[in-house]
Amino acid sequence: AHRAEDITQEVFVKLARHAGDLIEHPALLGWLHTTTRCAAIDVIRSEQQRKCREEAAHAMHANETAGDVNWERLRPVLDESLSELSEPDREVVLARYFDGQPFMRIAGELGISENAAQKRTDRALDKLHAALTRRHITSTSAALGTALATNASMAAPGWLAASAAKAALAGSVIGTATASSGLLTFMTTGKLGIGIAGALAVVGLGAAYLNGKTAHETTAALALSLQQEAALTDRLRDLEKASRISSERERVADEKTGQLLSTAKAMMAAKQNAAVSTETERLTSEIVNRRFKLAQQLVDSGDPETALRELVWCYDVGMLRVAGMSYVRTTAVGLFAKLGERYAPALAALRERRDQVRVVMDAEERDVDATKEFASINSALKNESENIAYFDGLPVGDLRRTLLAYASRDYLIENRRYADALNGKPYRLMSMFFESLVAGASHQPGTNESPALREKARAAVAISTAKDIETLAGVGDLAHARELAERLTAFDSSPATKLLIEKHVTRAGHPSLLAPATSP
Repeated sequence: AHRAEDITQEVFVKLARHAGDLIEHPALLGWLHTTTRCAAIDVIRSEQQRKCREEAAHAMHANETAGDVNWERLRPVLDESLSELSEPDREVVLARYFDGQPFMRIAGELGISENAAQKRTDRALDKLHAALTRRHITSTSAALGTALATNASMAAPGWLAASAAKAALAGSVIGTATASSGLLTFMTTGKLGIGIAGALAVVGLGAAYLNGKTAHETTAALALSLQQEAALTDRLRDLEKASRISSERERVADEKTGQLLSTAKAMMAAKQNAAVSTETERLTSEIVNRRFKLAQQLVDSGDPETALRELVWCYDVGMLRVAGMSYVRTTAVGLFAKLGERYAPALAALRERRDQVRVVMDAEERDVDATKEFASINSALKNESENIAYFDGLPVGDLRRTLLAYASRDYLIENRRYADALNGKPYRLMSMFFESLVAGASHQPGTNESPALREKARAAVAISTAKDIETLAGVGDLAHARELAERLTAFDSSPATKLLIEKHVTRAGHPSLLAPATSP
């Protein structure tokens, strides 16, 4: 019942806020149904996700009672700790744990993917955990999240929710002249099939449902300490301030709507050939592929500004939103760099994305995609030294060290940092890669491979494996270095390959590695 009440309040608040836009809506009952259904789905998903997290956290920390959160100790310092967070971090924590919003809705508000919203929320929770630790509230981040999800939404008395919902609707009805005119006009059109009194009655039903709880909750509220009351007052003051700021932003946005709309229409008309899809069109791999192919053509010979715009859309939107296309982003990185040879803003856009992904990589050690993207962009920018500078600042055992070492392996070998190169590609991986490369370079019966293509593949196997042999010899693992050299010469015994191996082992300080063993 209380979830149904919350959804009802949310839908009518949205109705009040968007009344001016909905006056000419062709199917308002359909709008109400769709909005209510979406809100209900969000609530159900949120509850399911919260339950899964709580169960996982309980299982993970069942034997770690020292990490449990004492809510009675946490509550008096929670607001103060929240105030130390940046505004974006505080907003996602409040939205997720105090307002119970699902990641899908948070992602929509921030204009990012649902996965990115979850990561941003996790990072904000870690910062809140650090602030609480400084106040001697010790726990794990997972236990803190569980405590907030379980207790934060129940911290305020029930009568406050009903009062806030009434105020939201009343504020839209009798507040500013614009909101009042829009909603009153809407209510009198007859499209909704319910008058103002009826709408207020629906909200009143929710308030009546809470009346039975009011006595008990008021008694509990009176038992709060002065410190807790002051914290609640500060929170309400912050919310009131945020509401005023939001109202002002909406007013300014309304004033600019006409101008922005006409500008957008003009831009879309001018970009018709480049913009294959629209905002309302369902995004598919075919759409992304078409726009990426257009970007490739424009990079080679076309308007560089349009080429950059298409690349940015493919990289930031299309390839992330369509499942299975994220792997193509590496190719897009190369196109940014290629376009940058004749159009400097392309390199600036690539550096901007490198700096953005570095923030993610800084916050999350195990975000493999972020580390790979960081390394890939630096390689495209011919800035391997930045990968190594980040590598050198990480502790031994950090997953990011391994990923960066693998991505900048050639740079490390060239600078004779063999131990670091081996960290990115140990012998086990060298052996596996060698077998894979040999299989790909071997002639397949029944195919029409040209001799030149086969020779190029064999040379690639020799070059890559010779670097692995140098790495092994450089760290003193001569047994594995000799074994890999013998496997390479068995695959390709040409003088050129033997000379290449000799060159690399000499660089590593073991020129006689391939010399036959002499009898004592």
